[in-house]
Amino acid sequence: KYQTTTEPKVLLGRVDFVNPRFAFIICDELEQDIKVDADYLQNALDGDIVKVLSFGPGFGDRRPEGEVLEIVERKRKEFVGRVDMSTRFAFVVPDSRKMHFDIFVRLEDLKGASNNDKVIVQLTKWPEPDKSPVGKVIKVLGPAGENNAEIHSIMAEFDLPFEFPQDVMEETRKIKFDLNKKELAKRRDYRHFTTF
Repeated sequence: KYQTTTEPKVLLGRVDFVNPRFAFIICDELEQDIKVDADYLQNALDGDIVKVLSFGPGFGDRRPEGEVLEIVERKRKEFVGRVDMSTRFAFVVPDSRKMHFDIFVRLEDLKGASNNDKVIVQLTKWPEPDKSPVGKVIKVLGPAGENNAEIHSIMAEFDLPFEFPQDVMEETRKIKFDLNKKELAKRRDYRHFTTF
């Protein structure tokens, strides 16, 4: 048997949730990231800032391993996903490839969403020892696959605004979109261009 003589360290780091089985914790103080099995993440999600206990350097080419002790700051509490309903409850299946948990939603917290709708869901709690976080729908984007719903899903996923401040909207109304004939003469019209 082998045992490290290095004392365990508690470090601050950011979660990089690679797949449902494990994540890496990126710490500025270490050259290598710390590998943490999903069972020892304490429900930390991708991008969260956490306190991690490092068990010391890995053997050979292996990375150091550790476990999350505490979630210091959640990166996000809102996720975009698709509603999957049953008769008594629903789950929201997140669009993000780095969110590996479906979110449990009570029927009364669906905000009128139907099966297969795209929604924005907010995490409200993560009871132990349940594996699914609990959330509530805060915005219904529309049926999955519908153009507007998918565009709004992408916007929400990347925190792009749905609405702009009033002063920005007023400035856009001042922009002139008419082109004079002199300017048009410099341009080539590709609107009806076809290739063979």
